Amino acid sequence: MRTALASWAAFLIFFVLCFTVRKTVCAQYWFCPVLTLFVAFLASELEPADGVDAQILYVRGMVMTAALFYILVMFNKVWLLNTFFFVVAVVLCVLRTG
Repeated sequence: MRTALASWAAFLIFFVLCFTVRKTVCAQYWFCPVLTLFVAFLASELEPADGVDAQILYVRGMVMTAALFYILVMFNKVWLLNTFFFVVAVVLCVLRTG
């Protein structure tokens, strides 16, 4: 349920950002940090299925988040803001999973 709500919230945020990016430059600064937080949330909400080790799922989620962070930092000019959100997301993910 939380994942579905987060997906709908991300859809609405990106939908609004798609139209506001054309009108204001400030909106484009929030696209990558929101994407980073959304992927980090999804990575932390992955539940292991039957027969799947939770550690493998955690490593996969962290690799997925780190790969997205690398791509966004290399091809975006708001890397400092994105780095801040990435660090917050990873710390919360690590605290949540233990």
